[in-house]
Amino acid sequence: MSPLWSKFWRTAVLLPLSFLLSTIFNARRLEDSSYALWSALLLQLCDTKLDVFIICPQYALYVSPKAKFRPDDSFSSTLTAADNQAKGVVVDNCLIIPEIRLTRPSVGSLTEYLASFFTTRPSFLEIDVRTTNATVPIIVEQKRPPSRHPLSIYTYYRQIQNLLEKARSQAWDQGACLFSMPKFARQNRVMLIGASGAWWRFCLVSRPDTKRMVFDIDRYKDNHGDTSEGEPKSAASDDDENDDEGEESDGSKHEGEEGGGEEDSRFDVPTSPNQAKEVQMKYEKKLDEERTERRQRRQRIRDKSWESSDAKERLGQFIDSVGEGPYTMAQLDKCSELMLETSNLSPAPFCHQFDDDLRADDPRLAEWTKPMLLGTPISDKYMAFIKKRLIDLASKELLRRER
Repeated sequence: MSPLWSKFWRTAVLLPLSFLLSTIFNARRLEDSSYALWSALLLQLCDTKLDVFIICPQYALYVSPKAKFRPDDSFSSTLTAADNQAKGVVVDNCLIIPEIRLTRPSVGSLTEYLASFFTTRPSFLEIDVRTTNATVPIIVEQKRPPSRHPLSIYTYYRQIQNLLEKARSQAWDQGACLFSMPKFARQNRVMLIGASGAWWRFCLVSRPDTKRMVFDIDRYKDNHGDTSEGEPKSAASDDDENDDEGEESDGSKHEGEEGGGEEDSRFDVPTSPNQAKEVQMKYEKKLDEERTERRQRRQRIRDKSWESSDAKERLGQFIDSVGEGPYTMAQLDKCSELMLETSNLSPAPFCHQFDDDLRADDPRLAEWTKPMLLGTPISDKYMAFIKKRLIDLASKELLRRER
C-alpha cells in the first residue's frame, strides 16, 4: 500500500466516491457530486499545509467587465453586482496560495500576528493582513463519471476516453486563461488535472507552453459553454454516443429547466403509498423499455458499420469474452491495444509510464498522461509527485512570511 493512503485517507476518499456512484443520490451521474471527491484528494495532497493553501471549488478565474452603474448609487459595486451579460471561466476545483502581508507594521511580525490571531478576539472586518498576490498551483476540471453499468468494455473504454478528453481540453484552456491574466503574471507553472470520477489525467504546464495559443473568452464559451453564473452542467453536456445508462442519456431536460416536468407528467400524481408504488413501477418499466431500445439501436449501427477484418474480429471476440464488467486495468489495456490494431495508426506506447523518478524539469511532464485510475501504482506515482511539489511551494511561502 502506498504511503499516500493511510486508513484515514482511504476512508476519506471512499465516502465521496461511493456517494458519486450512488444510483439513488446521484441518479443522473452529474459532475457536481464529484467536487467532494476531488476536494478530499486536494486536502490529502495539502497534508498539513492548510496554513498555506486554500481549496476553492467553482473559482471564477476570469469574469468579464461588468455593466454600467449609476454614478450616484453609493451602494453599487462593479465587483459584486450581478450581470447576466458577463462571460467567465469558472474552474471546477483548484488550490490557491494567497500571499498575505501585514497592513500595519505596529502589530509586530507576520508570524507573531498569525500565532496570536484567535487569542485576541479579532474583528473579521478589521484584520491586519491583506492578500497582495496569489498563485494557482493546481486546476482540476471535472466531468461526470463513466457509466456504472456499461454494456461492454468497448463502450466503457470509449466513455473514459471521451470524458477525459473533454476535461483535458477545458483544463488546458483554463491554464491558458491563467497565464493571460495580469494578476497571475508572476506565476510560471500550473498543474492541470482532467478528471471523470476516479479516472484522471495530468499535465504540468509552463507559461511558454501556452504562448502559441492566445486565450479568447468567446472561443472558450463556444467550446466549453459559459459557467460564469455557476449553473450546473447537465448530464447531456458530457454525453457520448456510447452511454449505456438510459436514465442519464435520454436528452430530457433537468430539474429547474423549462419543460423539466415532462417526465413526471407521464403519470398521474399519486395520492396514496400503494398508488405511488404503482407509478414508480410503471416509470421504471418505461425506462427499461427505452434503455433496451437505445441499446438495440446502437447495436444495429455497430453491426452495420463493423468491417470484416481479423483485427476487428479479435476485438469483437475479446469484447464478448469479458462481458459487462466490472473490468480490470489489464483488460482495459488489452482493449486499448486491440482498438489500436483496428485503426491505421501504428500502436504508440502509453506515455509517462517510465520507471525513473518524476522531476519537475522532465519535458515528458509537459505532455498529458494516459488515463489513470485512483489507487493504481502509476496514479500513486503522480500523486506523490504532486504532493512533493506542493510541499516545496508551501516551504517557499513559509520562508517568505518570515522575511
